[in-house]
Amino acid sequence: MPDHRTPEQYKTEQRDKAGPGDPLLVPVKTGKGVEFPGVCPACGAHADRALRVERVFPGRVVHGYRIPFCAKCLGRHRELLPARDPLLFFRRLLKGDGTSIGGLFICAVAAYFTKEAVRTLSPVLAVFSLLPWAVGGSLLFSVWRKNHYLAVEPATQVTAAVEFSGDVSREFEPAWEVFQFRDAGYATRFRAMNALRLWEPGGEEARDAKRSRDRKSRRNSYLMYCLLAVALVFALWEEYLQPIYQAVRGWLDR
Repeated sequence: MPDHRTPEQYKTEQRDKAGPGDPLLVPVKTGKGVEFPGVCPACGAHADRALRVERVFPGRVVHGYRIPFCAKCLGRHRELLPARDPLLFFRRLLKGDGTSIGGLFICAVAAYFTKEAVRTLSPVLAVFSLLPWAVGGSLLFSVWRKNHYLAVEPATQVTAAVEFSGDVSREFEPAWEVFQFRDAGYATRFRAMNALRLWEPGGEEARDAKRSRDRKSRRNSYLMYCLLAVALVFALWEEYLQPIYQAVRGWLDR
């Protein structure tokens, strides 16, 4: 099902559930990386391999981590994955705005010049064809990267043992996100390994960030009031204020 929430709505929901009380939820500052325990989050066995787990968030933002799993659970994960879409390559290349169409057109022009260069053995045409190849290729590559969300593997019973929210920080806060685990023991280990990175939504750092946001909001309000006052003076000047000003000036000049 498509997620129709806006990025800000999603972030607000994630921040609201990050408060204390749930041992399976761990808010962590992620600016300097995150460490995962060396056990499988799905079954608790020794983890000897790592899998990059990615999630797609509102706004088609892709974010992920390399998480250790055991070989048995990784095999189970591969079994649970749906069959790969044979048209995925073309969907990633063509889905979206007209950028991909423009890239294909420019590549077609480049292919024509390349064909003519081969036919005529012209080094000038061969060099000239490099520019449209570069431009068309860069356009197609940008579309390919933008549509990376189409290639993200869906969560399975195995990878759903670890969930993460992506960055949900507000202005003036360090990047932080909420990790949610299926197993309480794994959550405890994760919390211990990242003890120096834990984010406290009601802590001093969060309160400092809120005070900074409040100061910025007051400054913006003062600036808006000043601009409104100036606009009001200009609006009333000719009809009301200028006659008063002239009358007062005439009285003072007597």
